[in-house]
Amino acid sequence: IKNQAKGLTVNDVVLGICSGALRRYLLEKEALPEKSLISMSPISVRSQAEKYQMGNKLSAMLVALETQEENPIERLKLIHKSAKTSKMYAKGTNATKLMEFVPSELAALAARLYTQIDLADKIDPAFNLVITNVPGPPVPLYMNGSKVIRHFGMAPVIDGLGLLIVVFSYAGNITFSVTACREIMPDLAKFIGYLQESMEELLPSE
Repeated sequence: IKNQAKGLTVNDVVLGICSGALRRYLLEKEALPEKSLISMSPISVRSQAEKYQMGNKLSAMLVALETQEENPIERLKLIHKSAKTSKMYAKGTNATKLMEFVPSELAALAARLYTQIDLADKIDPAFNLVITNVPGPPVPLYMNGSKVIRHFGMAPVIDGLGLLIVVFSYAGNITFSVTACREIMPDLAKFIGYLQESMEELLPSE
C-alpha cells in the first residue's frame, strides 16, 4: 500500500477495508448502487489544551466509500481524497455546542416522534452507515492484575440506521465490531468474512 498510495492514514485503510466488504456483500445480493455509499464517521474536535478533560467533543465527517470502484488500491486513493476534502470535516459543528441549545427532553421527544411517524422511510438519509474509528491506548492495560487482551466496541441500531461498524485500536491491534439490523443484514457472519477478504486484498502480494 505504501508504494502505491502515499499519504494514507490508518483511518483511510479502515474505511477501505469496510468499503471492500460492503462492495462484496452488495455485489452478491445484486444490490450494489451505481453511486458510492456514504459513511458517517464521528471525529473528535477536542483541542490539545482540552486533551485530558472529561466528556466527549465530537463532530462528524461524511466520506464517500467509493464502492463503485472495482480496483481496491484506486478505491483507497479515492477514499483518502474524499476524507481529506470532506466539508463536514472542515466545517463540522461541535456536537457539544449544538446540544447546549437542545434540552434533553426535547431531544428525546424528537427521537420518539422520528420513530412513530416512520420518518426514516420518508426521507433520503445523508449517509448509509456509521463507521467509527476509535484510537485506544497503544500499551496494554491491566484490571485487578489481569491483562486486557482485546477490546471490542458496540453501537446500537436506530430507525434509518441499520449498520454500524465500530473499529477500535488497542496495544498494536485493531478490532472490527459490527452491529446490524437482522432484517437489513440477516447474514452478518458472511459480511464479517468479507471484511477479512477485503483486508487481505490490500496486503502486498509476495
